[in-house]
Amino acid sequence: MTPLPLILKSYGDSYIGMRSNNEDSIGKREPTDEQLRVTRGCLYVVSDGMGGHAAGEVASRLSVETILMQYYAGDLDPVGDLTAAVRSANQKVYVVAGDSIETEGMGCTVVAC
Repeated sequence: MTPLPLILKSYGDSYIGMRSNNEDSIGKREPTDEQLRVTRGCLYVVSDGMGGHAAGEVASRLSVETILMQYYAGDLDPVGDLTAAVRSANQKVYVVAGDSIETEGMGCTVVAC
């Protein structure tokens, strides 16, 4: 008996709560190319800008975009590439945080799977 394919449906949302500015970012990539999906899988990223700090929304958006791009550009094992993608996102946030007064001290948390 042939196993049935796994069908995955994902959704994302963010609740701003009592704040005036939403610093959350979410992103996903679910490859339609079967080979890429088998070798790299799907990737889901959630990032929360540090509230009360400058440009948390910039940091979280930059982290999500960088991780999604870097992971699929990698050619190592998926775990190594995800680790490298998170490190790359950290470096980009650090560099941009030093670019101007508006972004100084920005940061975020990130979860990727």
